This record gives sequence, structure tokens and C-alpha cells, in this order.
Amino acid sequence: MYDWSVQNQIIAFVDSLRPHADEIRAGYFDALYGFVDMQSHLLTMLGYPPCRDQAADPGWLGQGVVAHYGTMTVDPATALPDVPALPPEPRRGVVALLVFDGVLCAILSVMFLGLYIGTVPFPITILLAAVINLLLVMAVYSETGSFRTAMLPLAAWLLGFAACLAVGPGGDQLAMADWRILMLPVAALLPAGGYLFSARIKAIMQSGRPPAQQM
Repeated sequence: MYDWSVQNQIIAFVDSLRPHADEIRAGYFDALYGFVDMQSHLLTMLGYPPCRDQAADPGWLGQGVVAHYGTMTVDPATALPDVPALPPEPRRGVVALLVFDGVLCAILSVMFLGLYIGTVPFPITILLAAVINLLLVMAVYSETGSFRTAMLPLAAWLLGFAACLAVGPGGDQLAMADWRILMLPVAALLPAGGYLFSARIKAIMQSGRPPAQQM
């Protein structure tokens, strides 16, 4: 048989709150106003000025409250003037990791260059090296905006590739002497180099245009 005691207790608790509904509602909104005001001042101190536009319905959370990047904030009359945002500093750790990935890509590309499917050579690392180097260069250029810095993953790849060509103390060599080892550096460097060249030409053309014609 179903036990109605728990449900009856919940109903009794809710009924006991009904006479104080207005007080509970007022206390809830007071706490909400205080929290929003505190977060607004914190965001302003961190350098995020309030928005100038009024919210769609400013009366639902009190008078003079406006949108603050997805949060509610104070009256715009007390807001700080809009300051143009400075470009973010490049993250050196991210750039260093991307450059190291260039070395790692070169070593792994040479190590798995001799793959076969049955008796047929399957140098898939040639294609993978081309794609990975292109992505690394694009990532570094996007992070720093510098063409010289964007070339570092390619320089690191060449360094790793040269290390794989070196002969060890016992005469062992990681790289194989056939057509695949000749195709690898061409395929690995050409797409990324083409991307940097086209981006450089585009930057030169945009810098020579009047400001009104630049996209």
C-alpha cells in the first residue's frame, strides 16, 4: 500500500510557507540584487566596463540595471568610459609546445615512413607531415601574428629531420635511402611555406590600401 505520509508532510510544509510568500520573495530578490551588484563591481575592477545598452526589460531586476556581458550591472551613468582593448600577449608556453611538436612530427614521420600494406609501400606519414606542419604554422601565426615566429615549427621540423639523417655510433641510421625520404621534406614544408607566402602577400597588399578599402 502506498505511504502518503511523506507527501502529506511536503504539502504541509508548503502550506506553512504561503502566509510568508511576500517576505520570502522580497528576501530572495534582495539577495539576488546584492549578488549581482557585487559581481558587477568585480567585473568593473577587472577591466570589463558596463555595456551602454539597456536590457530588454530593465524593470524585471530593478531600475537602472543594464546588461554587463551576460551579467547585470549598475547604472551606465556611473560606468567607466569605453577603452579599446589591447591585443592579447602571445602565450609563450603554447608557442613553445607548437614548436616542439614540429620536432616530434619530423621524428615520427621518419620512423613510420617505411610502412607497407602487404608488399606495397604506404608512406602515409608524408601526407600527415604536410597537414600537421600546415596546422602548426597556422596555429603559431594565429597566436603571435608574426611571420618569423610562424616559421619556427618548420625550422624545428628541419632540425628533427636532420637529426634522423645522422648516422649513429654503430653505423645505424633511422632514415631509409629511397624515394620516400626525398618526398618527405618536400611534402612537409611546401604547403606550410605556401601558406606563409600567401599570408605575407595578402598583408603587404592590405597595408598598401587606403584604410577605407581594407577589409
